[in-house]
Amino acid sequence: MQVTFTARRFKATEPLRKYAETEVNRLKKYADGIVGCDVVLTQERNNHIADITLKIDNAKLTVREISDDFFKSIDQAVDKLERKVKKHREKMRMHSHEKITEVLVMPEKEEEME
Repeated sequence: MQVTFTARRFKATEPLRKYAETEVNRLKKYADGIVGCDVVLTQERNNHIADITLKIDNAKLTVREISDDFFKSIDQAVDKLERKVKKHREKMRMHSHEKITEVLVMPEKEEEME
């Protein structure tokens, strides 16, 4: 997975970059189709904002968390993304299950028509 890191209005330290990358890489175990991830950290006065966009299959999952510490913002954003990834995976599983059910039902309808 390719992780793009951006720091706005401050100079990011190397440990902060590494922490963000390792936390985002945790999401790999929940889905196979993750293509890339954008991590944008912004500092506005006393607020530390973490915007994370995850590109998975044909969808983009985006979260934003604001707190008084970048590490806390990253943790909260990754936790929220984890829930979104699980929900997305379940939606995709149900969607594919519906297609299979429709295919299995179609031949029975054709027999009834004859």
